[in-house]
Formats: sequence, C-alpha cells, structure tokens
Amino acid sequence: MASNIYIKNIGIVLFLAVVFLSHIFILEEINSGFMEYNRIYITFVFPLTLLLTSTFYFPWRPIQIKISRISLFLFFLALYIFFELCIIGLLSQYTAIAIFIFLLLFIFFQQTYQQFQSKYTLAFLITSLLITFLYQGQLHPFSIFSTMKMNVPINSGSNANYFTSLIPFTLGIYFQASPQRTGKIIKLLALVLFIFCIITIFNSHARLAYVSIIIGLGYSLYKIILPEKMKLRINKRYVWITCALLLLVLLYILYSINKESVHGRFLIYKISFNIIQENPIFGSGLGSFKSLYNNYQAEYFQSHKVSVPLQLLADDTFEPFNEILRILVELGIVGLSFVVIFVSISYRSIKMIKNPTPIQYGAIGSLLSIAVCCTLSYPLSLTSIIVNVFFFIAVLTAGIEPELISWNFSPHFSFRIALTICVSILSFLIFKKEIRYLESCYVWEKASFNALQGDFATARPLYNKASVELSTNGKFLVNYGSEQIIAGLSKEGVLTLRKAENYLPCTTLYLYLGDGYSNLYNLHKAELSYKKAISMVPSKFMGKYKLMKLALKRNKTSDATNIAREILSYPVKIPSPEVKNIKISASKVLTDQN
Repeated sequence: MASNIYIKNIGIVLFLAVVFLSHIFILEEINSGFMEYNRIYITFVFPLTLLLTSTFYFPWRPIQIKISRISLFLFFLALYIFFELCIIGLLSQYTAIAIFIFLLLFIFFQQTYQQFQSKYTLAFLITSLLITFLYQGQLHPFSIFSTMKMNVPINSGSNANYFTSLIPFTLGIYFQASPQRTGKIIKLLALVLFIFCIITIFNSHARLAYVSIIIGLGYSLYKIILPEKMKLRINKRYVWITCALLLLVLLYILYSINKESVHGRFLIYKISFNIIQENPIFGSGLGSFKSLYNNYQAEYFQSHKVSVPLQLLADDTFEPFNEILRILVELGIVGLSFVVIFVSISYRSIKMIKNPTPIQYGAIGSLLSIAVCCTLSYPLSLTSIIVNVFFFIAVLTAGIEPELISWNFSPHFSFRIALTICVSILSFLIFKKEIRYLESCYVWEKASFNALQGDFATARPLYNKASVELSTNGKFLVNYGSEQIIAGLSKEGVLTLRKAENYLPCTTLYLYLGDGYSNLYNLHKAELSYKKAISMVPSKFMGKYKLMKLALKRNKTSDATNIAREILSYPVKIPSPEVKNIKISASKVLTDQN
C-alpha cells in the first residue's frame, strides 16, 4: 500500500514537471529555427500526460468538477477568442487546442494545488533548475533531430522575462520550507535556483528585467522578512512615495543607458495605434500583429516626414513590446475589457487571503514582475510565462475563490477506462496531424540546407512536400519563395511570396519579390516592391541598392544618381562588408555619370 502511494506521488511530480517544462521546448524551437517543438508540447505532450495522470493516478478518487468565478470568466474570454477567430477565418486546430489546454490547465492548477502543494513545489524547483542549467550550459537536447543546427540565439530580454518570473516565487519557497530534513533540501534547491536566475538576468543586460526584479523581489522581501509590528509603524504613504521616487530615478538611469531603444518602442506604439483604429472594438484576431505591423510601418514612413535618427530605430517588427497594445490590436476593446475584469476578479480574490504565506507573497511578487515586463516587452508570447501566470494565480486563489458550480460523482473504474480510450483515440487523431506538421518542419529544414548548398534540384521536391502542411507558415513561405527566385523560378517564387504577404510581411520578402518581378521584366512592380522594402525599414541599404540597379537597368540615370547620393549620405546603423560594398557601388555610379 505504501509503495503504491509512493509510486502515485512520483507520478504526480512527473506530471507537474512536464507542465513546467515548457520553456525547454521554447529554447529548443528558437535554437533550431525550423522545428516547432512548442507546438508539439501544447498539442501532445501536455494533454497526453494529463490524460495518463488523471486515469492512472486518481482512479480511486471521485471526480470533482468545481468552477470558480475566475475559471468561469476565463472560459468566457476563451470563448470570445474562439468565436472571433472563427468569424475572421483565422482559427486553426492548433489555436483551438491551445485555448482549451490553457483553460484546462488553470482549472487543474486551482483545484489540485492545495492538496498537492509539496508536489507542486518540488516539480517547480526541479524543472526550473533543469531549464536553468541547460540554458547556462548552452545544452540543446533536441539538437540531435536538427540537420542544420542553426543555434539561433534567443532574445536576451525575452528569455530574462521568464527567469524574472521565477525569482520572487523561489524566494517564497525558500522562506516557507520547514527546518526539517526535507525542508532543508527544498531550501538548498531554492537557493541554488535563486542564485542562477539572478546570474542569468544580470548576464542578459535586459534593463526591463532589472526593474521588474527590483519591484517583484522588493515587494516579496518587504512582506516576508519585515516583522508585522514594524510594518504597522511604517507610514505606507511614505513607503509608496519613496518607492515611486526610487523607481523614477532608476527608470531615468536605465533610459539614459540606451535612449534609442526606448524611442524605438515609442515608435512601435505610435504605429500600433494606427492598427487599432482599423478595428478598435473587436481587434484583428489573436496572433495577427506580426501579419499587420510591418505594412503599417511602411505606410507610416511613406506618408510622414520622419527624421533620419528616428528612421534608424525602425526594423522588421513582429512583437508590440507592450502586452496591452497587443490585446488592443488583436482582441480590441472587448478583449481588453475581458482581461481587465479577469485581473480585477483575481485581485479581489487575493485580497480575501487572511494570513498570506511566504509562497503566496512570492507568487504576488512574481506576478508583479511579469506585469512590469508587460509594459515594455512581450512576456505573454512565451508559453512558459503563461503557464507561470496561471500557476501563480492558482496558488493565490485555490480554496479561496467561491465555487459557482460544483459537481461530484464517482464513476466506475471501467467508465474511466472507456473514457480514457475515447480521449486517447481523439488525442491520437490530433497528434497524427500535428506530427505531420512537425515532420514537414523537418523536411523544410533539410530543403533549406540543400538550397543553401546550391542544390535546389534536391531541395525543390522537399519544399513541395513540406508546403502541404506549412501553407500558412509565413517563415516557410518567405524562405521557399526566396529560394525559388534565387534558383531562377521567378514566376513560382512571386506567387509564393505574394501568399507570404498575408502572414509575414517583411523587408526580405519585398526584396526578393522585387527580384522576381525584375526577372520577369515587370519592372514597375519590381520598383514598387523595392520601395516598400525601403519604406518598411529605411535604414537597410539593400533596398536602395536594388532600386539603384533597377533604375540603371531602365536607363533612368537621373534616378540612379539621386539614389546613389542618398546611399552615400545616409548614416550606417550597423557597419558591415555588405554596406561598404553598396556604398562603393553607389560612388562608382556617380563617378560613371560624371
């Protein structure tokens, strides 16, 4: 009997470890550049683990369905997103599964945390330590499946957001651990994780992460360490004023370190508001920002006289660097209202806690850190941070939130088995489609490798095979269309890139689209494509260079010399041999014309 309980406890810890493992899949996906491991995690790894755990580790327990206010409101938010995507035609099987999985995950967290608190703590620490060690050691366990081994570096600021979310909660675990032997082990694990997370954040040089960690950690330390009597003596008004002044000073210092980065974000916000004006009520659909922003940026630079220093700040942008703006762009005012009410309900539930524990203070500190990151970054684009947000809210509301719906029943074990078989079949059918998608990513990687080697004859059938599943993948379409044009298949390449415009408009796309039109002697459309690439990111020289060459091809020497003068006078944002050669070519054009 004792051994059965021991095995079941191990199973629960393993399941929770898989849940908290999501950041490894994200790191591996970015490192690969092609393989969408995070998609497999959401559509297969987590659902399968949940299924196995609920079937084989809880068969003796009655099934309890408890729906709280937060869970119910989260359900309505998910329903709104689901129907909005259906109406605008952007709903995919993957998106539908992801919405359902996150909703189910939060309900599971909220209903089981109190009973399995120690298991949650252990799984959180073990998994977070594993992720930290793999990241610090630059180890990539999934690289054996990769052909090219791109080793694409993850954005340091984005990655720092994840480690920032761990620190205050880890501190809470450290202070709540008991002085007994098991508690000492937990303390040691928490201390090691805390130190490694701090090192990771400081090595990232992410200024926003510094601010968020000061706020989140400062709050947690104030609440956990400071004696209650001392808290009562302190005038909270002076505390808030002091904290606000210190924060302003800190923000000014960090702003002074890299003013251009802050100004670049404000440019993104300004252009994002133009997108919001198109669909202010319901938004453009979840995930639509990356398919819209660069087009609006191009229009902005075409219709406004923008100073050169401001032009130098622009780049191909696929994230809004502010989560409130993302919600307004993608879900509109209605979506933002749902989120505000969800946060309000969560806050009221947290206020109901009578004697918060160190872990609960740590959870609040972590949520504060994430909230700060949301102001100038995009933490909610990472699955791992969404998992942490739901987990921290569950830690704070489990057993406190009033139940609106409660349903208990004890089905026979045979019923559980039958249900498991049905769900397994459904999971298998879903997985079969998703595994085809992952296989297509692998085929795409091999195709791209062959194309880079100059062997497009081998790459072409691989690209065609991958295109069946990746027909809406913007990165794939841009890569495929570009390689088609390089290989001389300009007509096919133009069609592929025109399709890619709907999913991932960027300067690379329009530069190759211009090449394709030029090869087909549609010189007017080639000119428009190059001009759009220039308008999208004015600081890049390749668009100006190609436009200059096109003007020479059309015998428009006056236009060519004007473009050459612009190339020579325009400041260089990032020096490179390519830019140097372009300026030499521009100088030669002026010399030849004189």
